[in-house]
Amino acid sequence: MILTLKPLSRPKQVASERRQLFLSRWLVIESKVAERISVGELAVKFSIGRRHFERRFKKATNNTPVEYIQRVKIEAAKKHFETSSKNVNEVMYDVGYSDTKDFRTMFKKITGLSPLDYKNRYNMQAV
Repeated sequence: MILTLKPLSRPKQVASERRQLFLSRWLVIESKVAERISVGELAVKFSIGRRHFERRFKKATNNTPVEYIQRVKIEAAKKHFETSSKNVNEVMYDVGYSDTKDFRTMFKKITGLSPLDYKNRYNMQAV
């Protein structure tokens, strides 16, 4: 006798609620942009293993958690450059970077401009 097992079907509402819960917890990254957040800490917040968290995160965002955190920090830096008169180092510390070279390299990789060039081009206060 061969038994065939059907995959358990989840009601769409339960799956949707889980997705919403997962998405709402991603906001932790955006709300704590200046803090150092590790992938392990995020996995603990989601009550799942680190590797499982990384796979789900990548599937949902097309970015690894580390890439996403870096992008969020650079987006926060861009907003600072556009709306404040802070210099590059002040903004760098405000968004959670402590190494100037890392910040400048990542900023240029994501935006295509150096932090100073971006600030000079898009700063609203300079207009």
